[in-house]
Amino acid sequence: MYTTVPLQRALEEVGLGLFLVTAAYQGEDNVQRSFRVVPLSEKPEPRIGVAMLTDYKISELIRGSGQLIVNVSGPVHIPKPRPPRHDRPLVADEFAAIDAVRMPAALLEAPRVRDCAAYLECAVEQEVIVQDRSLFVCRVLQCDVDEEISPAVRIRGKGLDVTPLLSAAPDARQSH
Repeated sequence: MYTTVPLQRALEEVGLGLFLVTAAYQGEDNVQRSFRVVPLSEKPEPRIGVAMLTDYKISELIRGSGQLIVNVSGPVHIPKPRPPRHDRPLVADEFAAIDAVRMPAALLEAPRVRDCAAYLECAVEQEVIVQDRSLFVCRVLQCDVDEEISPAVRIRGKGLDVTPLLSAAPDARQSH
């Protein structure tokens, strides 16, 4: 069950994660995997940075709408090995290609992806081009977390399910 949590909690949800970034504009939506989501600042409202390839369709949708959702992947979203980007065929439906199921968002037109550990619904404030990437600086509008779903992480290029580690570790938030 998802609970809306204080916005500052959003920064805790974007460590070494695997993310599915969604956006929608003029009736079209898209999803793209990303592991380049970083906390930028906490106050007065949390800001995160989301890096996407500049020429990808999702970047066009983000630019058009000024919004995106960072879906913090759960274990079911750990990707299967794939060929390098330049060897993959283009697909018509990115959601189907990665077995992602759309769900309505709380505030935005972009869909959420079912079975994620958390959702960060964001407004884009700025785009910075860094080589072939767009770094979208975003203000977090809403953060919903399901404490029962462990976030998947990416370490040394591999997606990992950390459910056993998290279930054995004490909750640092409870000690404050």
